[in-house]
Amino acid sequence: MGEWSKESIENVEEKLGVTPATGLSIAEASARLKKYGNNHLQAQKKINPFALFFSQFRDVLTIVLIISASVSLALSFIEDGGSIRESLLIFAIVIAIAIIGFFNEYRAEKTVQALGKLVGQNAEVRRGGQSMSVSADQLVPGDIVILSEGQKIPADLRLFKVRNLLVNEASLTGESLPVEKNTLTINNNAPLGDQKNMAFAGTFVSAGTAEGIVVETAQTTELGKIATLVNTIEVDETPMQRKLNDLGKKLGLFILLICAVVFVIVFFLVSEAVDRSLLQRLIFAFTAAVALAVAAIPEGLAFVVRISLALGARRMAGKHALVRRLSAVEALGSTDIICADKTGTLTRGEMTVREIYTTASHYDVSGSGYQLEGEVTGKTTTALELVLRIGVLCNSAHLHSGTVLGDGTEGALLVSAAKNKQAYETVRLAFPMVDEVPFTSERKLMTTVHNQGNGFFVAHKGAVELTLEICKSYVSANGQVKKMTEEMRAEITKLNSDLSKKAMRVLAFAYKQVGSKPKGDKDIESDLIYVGLQAMMDPPREEVIEVIHRVQAESGIRVIMITGDYIETAKAVAHEIGIMGDALTGAELDEMSQAEFEERVENISVYARVNPEHKIRIVQALKKHGHQVAMTGDGVNDAPAIKA
Repeated sequence: MGEWSKESIENVEEKLGVTPATGLSIAEASARLKKYGNNHLQAQKKINPFALFFSQFRDVLTIVLIISASVSLALSFIEDGGSIRESLLIFAIVIAIAIIGFFNEYRAEKTVQALGKLVGQNAEVRRGGQSMSVSADQLVPGDIVILSEGQKIPADLRLFKVRNLLVNEASLTGESLPVEKNTLTINNNAPLGDQKNMAFAGTFVSAGTAEGIVVETAQTTELGKIATLVNTIEVDETPMQRKLNDLGKKLGLFILLICAVVFVIVFFLVSEAVDRSLLQRLIFAFTAAVALAVAAIPEGLAFVVRISLALGARRMAGKHALVRRLSAVEALGSTDIICADKTGTLTRGEMTVREIYTTASHYDVSGSGYQLEGEVTGKTTTALELVLRIGVLCNSAHLHSGTVLGDGTEGALLVSAAKNKQAYETVRLAFPMVDEVPFTSERKLMTTVHNQGNGFFVAHKGAVELTLEICKSYVSANGQVKKMTEEMRAEITKLNSDLSKKAMRVLAFAYKQVGSKPKGDKDIESDLIYVGLQAMMDPPREEVIEVIHRVQAESGIRVIMITGDYIETAKAVAHEIGIMGDALTGAELDEMSQAEFEERVENISVYARVNPEHKIRIVQALKKHGHQVAMTGDGVNDAPAIKA
């Protein structure tokens, strides 16, 4: 894992035979396309209705029914007076079972295929020294791809030029915050979430621009490896399937034994007393044995089971849960452990400001996500209004119908301002921006300059420690501007530390008002006045805490949280929603043998910084202990574990 991230740009260029300034020639790109194939994942097999229908007859009990009905039907033609009605009734039951299962599963498979269709996209590449737009499925290893904000990354890229690049990798790694990217070579086997010099297929550019060399396409991308992993995982039978198959086998053997005994008794004892030929005696004894077999088989059992599962699937559909296999309804009822992905499942996957601090007050912010429902509790002060205004002005994101266009962290600042009746469009119109010192991953600061009547308003946000270094003053509890002291710096730094331990992401806000426009970055970011902090996180869904309590306390089902986020964040969210137990990282899991892990797995309830392969190990280790495990998640990184 991470072989390309450990290569220097020079080595990547040499291995792939490309110069970033010019890119591949059109002829070379065409030749590589023939060699490597198109850049798209192997399509799922189309649904074969006939195969899906005949797959309904695989149960042992159903097979026993078919055999007995066939023998009974054959005998009804051989012997006059044989009953054809009973054999036809069994066939009707078997076909009804198959039809019920077929229509439920065919409808679900068609829905899943419709959900799985991806919209085609184009990619901007450099070929022969010229920038051009090509279909993403035409990309080849060695292509130079140019990334911009809002773009879906079309292949695995080794980045060589980055400008303020933030990538949303939640669907691949489970990390809720966009990842700051750079071009530095990594010297160890880092998990996907820590490979900062790579951009992976299927993830999205939240902010910034970049250029990268295509190093993997199609099935060899990290996304493709997950797809391959899904296809290679075998699906286990559910407990009821195993029990019914076991019952069918035992019933079949028992019936064969009884039939043999009955056949012998009837042939040698009963039919001898009747004046019949040898053939007639054989047919009479065989008919009696088959009649007993048909009577002994519980024809209605399979039918009742399938009807019950179909009704369960229909009830779940009414609650917007799609069931692909009827057996999954029973498996869900047998579940005693649920492995839940954090980002987007237990949490919304949307950053939310939870607390605001000024030197005078502390404010709680209600609501979650990018919806505007909620409020800032407490008395509105000048300092609070300043903090919120700065968050709106020193910001390049936009809100649209509950979604954020741009960086999620900046979107959270717009929402917190709106909850205190500061509409960001109105504030920005009142303070038009005239200059900017942009955020970079190295600086971790952003400052903007705005027109304000006869002067200028400078708005600043950034990492707490770095912001305090450039603040000469602060807004005191009574609203006056006072000189920054070491005691005040220490107090703010401690508050930041306390909030960080609660898995909060903290930003500091500062400003200044000047008569003339500042000249140059250094002038803009000097003599600032500290105002306050905003602390945010990707919070648990509001309904999750109650659901977790009901599942664990009332249903006796244990919930395990799995995430690609850092372990401190994972533990804080787990504590808030009521998941208790030990925590383990993916790196620690890699150092354990499977036997060692299986010894500890019963005590671990939180897994952090994990990859898709880790999730499969977790599920398989729990199943080794006899647990019926369910997996929930909304990212492609969850797919292999869900199938397992």
